Amino acid sequence: ATVNITITSTGTDQSVIWTDLVGVTASGNTITKTASTAWGNGGAASTQAIPADGGVSFVATQTNTYRMCGLSNTNPDANWNTIRYDLYLRADRVITVYESGAYRGNFGSYNLNDIFSVERVGSTVYYKKNNATFYTSTVASTGSLIVDAALYDNGAIIANAMIIGGGTGPANNPPVLGSIGNRTIQAGNNLTFQVTASDPDGDALTYSASNFP
Repeated sequence: ATVNITITSTGTDQSVIWTDLVGVTASGNTITKTASTAWGNGGAASTQAIPADGGVSFVATQTNTYRMCGLSNTNPDANWNTIRYDLYLRADRVITVYESGAYRGNFGSYNLNDIFSVERVGSTVYYKKNNATFYTSTVASTGSLIVDAALYDNGAIIANAMIIGGGTGPANNPPVLGSIGNRTIQAGNNLTFQVTASDPDGDALTYSASNFP
């Protein structure tokens, strides 16, 4: 008898692949500023584009630096005021939103390991902390977007930046099935074995089976 085993990756998110590095170093999907403390001399953007619904998320691993991350149509420079939809984490733990340099307001405070995102649905952009919307942009979004970041302090970090909703770029990698090997059994007996798999992108996996005898 043949039993069909299906392993499915549940992930659609992608780690940001950073490019246009100015005054920063990249380690995976995290960037750290190495240039001196100032605006305009530290930033980066994503190689991936977001053609429709989607956005960026990142983790607040500091509460004592100034850094910005959001979404733009292009990345002309490393300045903060060219980020189209800009989520600003300040060194006094205040959350601020700017859009193309225009101040939109302060929106409470943040703590270590809070997760922030800037997401587009249709033509509307939402700013979220720990998946709860705290500001909805009144500026309609069109065209493809990229992740855009600017950092002020030497040592400031944008950590674990992820494209959410799936952008164009490297495809989500398929799961890898662990070796099962050949199994034999006498008729009338039960065969028991464990199925294991891993995901190159670290996504959660679901297992299913069909065609049992």
